[in-house]
Amino acid sequence: METIYGLNESVSHLCNTSKTRYKNIITKKRYDYTCGDGCCTEMGYTWYVNGKEIHSSPCGDNALLALLDYFGVSAQIDFCDEDSDFDGPVATLG
Repeated sequence: METIYGLNESVSHLCNTSKTRYKNIITKKRYDYTCGDGCCTEMGYTWYVNGKEIHSSPCGDNALLALLDYFGVSAQIDFCDEDSDFDGPVATLG
C-alpha cells in the first residue's frame, strides 16, 4: 500500500530519505531609502529565503544572525581585531 503525504510531510520525507538534499535559495536585494526632506539616507539589503522576507537592515551582522535563527541555529558574533591571537571560542549548549 502506498503512503500518501501532505506537502510538508512529502518535503520532509524527501529530505530524510533522498541522497539529494533540498536547497534553500537565499536572496539579498539592495535597497536605498531617503527620508522625505532628503536629509537622511540609508542603504542596506533585504534578505529572503525561498521568497519569504527574513530581514531588512543596513547591518550585515544582523542579517547573518537573522538567517541563522531562521534555520534554527543559535549563535552569537564575537569580534576580534586583526592584531589579536584567535584560538577560536568553544561552543556551549544553551
